[in-house]
Amino acid sequence: RGVAGVEMALPVVEDNALAMFFNYQMPVTLKGVPNGYDSLTNIRGTIIDGKYLLDDGISQYSVIAIGPALSLNVRPDYLKMVSLYTPRRRGNINLANPATALRSDSVFVSGVFQIEQNKYDRNTMFVSIEMARRLFDYTTQATAVELRLAPGANEPAVMAALTDALGEQYVVKNRLMQQAEAFRMVNIE
Repeated sequence: RGVAGVEMALPVVEDNALAMFFNYQMPVTLKGVPNGYDSLTNIRGTIIDGKYLLDDGISQYSVIAIGPALSLNVRPDYLKMVSLYTPRRRGNINLANPATALRSDSVFVSGVFQIEQNKYDRNTMFVSIEMARRLFDYTTQATAVELRLAPGANEPAVMAALTDALGEQYVVKNRLMQQAEAFRMVNIE
């Protein structure tokens, strides 16, 4: 059921992965987002190279932060794919073949974004939610639901309504609460 004051809400799947491109590798925060995510956020406005594209019906793509782009030495339109590896969430690990403990997939890079917030620019990669669910072994679940409030909505009232509707097993946070550490550092400075 809807909560008054919420204009748009979309599920996301986010967890850690290992990204590899040629001899370069780095841990990344892999965020699987559904179609329409660019309508929820201003991701298109932060693209500094390439374009926002996650799937064209033929290939899978990623929009990556400036950090992974520099660390992996990758840019949009390269013909080689970035390999992604995640640990399996379920099942037994075969010690004779430890690679079976990992799930993997590959993506082309379609765009590079920079929002000048270290939390995101350092290691974030956006992929389709379908790819993230495969890699992290989810079916229909999400690790979070991101939303945009309607113009003029009362944020504390919406947060209270969401908390009541969802129950105590869910955590409802606004942007300030999600980035509490960054805001604490700004206040200290």
